[in-house]
Amino acid sequence: MLASPPLSAWLADREAQRTTLDRSVAAHVAWRDQGAFAQLVARLDQAGGDRDGVVAIAMDVLDDVDLAHRYVADMLAHLAVDPFFTPPLRSIPGAIGQGIRLFDHPDLSVSLITIRVDSLAAKKRQDPNGRVIAFSGDLALRRMIRAGDATVHRFVAVPAGRDFRLASHPSCRPGISESLSDGDLFVVDGACESFTFAHARSAIVYLECTVLTGRAPFRVEYDAATFRPLAASSTDLAASRVQLMLSTLGALETPAVDLPLYDRLLVDTDFAVRWHTVRELMRVDPASAWPRLARLADDPHPDIAAAAARALHQREAA
Repeated sequence: MLASPPLSAWLADREAQRTTLDRSVAAHVAWRDQGAFAQLVARLDQAGGDRDGVVAIAMDVLDDVDLAHRYVADMLAHLAVDPFFTPPLRSIPGAIGQGIRLFDHPDLSVSLITIRVDSLAAKKRQDPNGRVIAFSGDLALRRMIRAGDATVHRFVAVPAGRDFRLASHPSCRPGISESLSDGDLFVVDGACESFTFAHARSAIVYLECTVLTGRAPFRVEYDAATFRPLAASSTDLAASRVQLMLSTLGALETPAVDLPLYDRLLVDTDFAVRWHTVRELMRVDPASAWPRLARLADDPHPDIAAAAARALHQREAA
């Protein structure tokens, strides 16, 4: 790829690059540590993870859509001065739209989302009914800045608790359809609700607050044709990171195995962590893994207990 003359000049000028970096950092700090975002952080910290408190704060954010306008306008002003300015915004790609993350906190995220009507129409032509219906597990509140005369179809399901079993979990079912107008508040509790955009007349723009505290333990996907559950994944970021790190340890093939670490994880409250732990231990130290797998044959989660019992039976039969 050939760099344009302005980019070539910027890449050759260390002082210009330093100026851009300083401007980008200053813009980030100004919004993070001063004004509305700083107040938002303080309020969320004071709420202490109380879900009702976080929802009330999210509603205040959605009632002040102008805050998002001011934030984006300020970033555009910086870009007008310096085209290489890097806004402190994370891109959110999507199948029919895209967005930017305006604010992140362990209990609440705020995003600005745009859906192009041509992308929505193209997706509907290629796959009219979609393949899966995803229930995110999160409570999402949306203020429709431009509703695009959109119609949405809702779906409802039984929430998936920590005792979730894919084989016996009930199917989801279609809910109501509704039309959206500019300024509407559109709320979806991802523990038991999902939705799809049926159609729209013009582009859709909305401000979205996702409440991350008190979320359901699983994100569940259902077959769009049969409505039966297809798959589930944990919404617990800490549990997901633990599983990733265990897999990394296994891939590194470290000679010394920290058995006390594995033993602690084998009694984790997340059943997926317990099962992943014994699987990864089996990779690095099978001799130590088998007696621990035998313990999981009495696991409180029936799927884990059954899988452990089957593995032990197969070993005995071999």
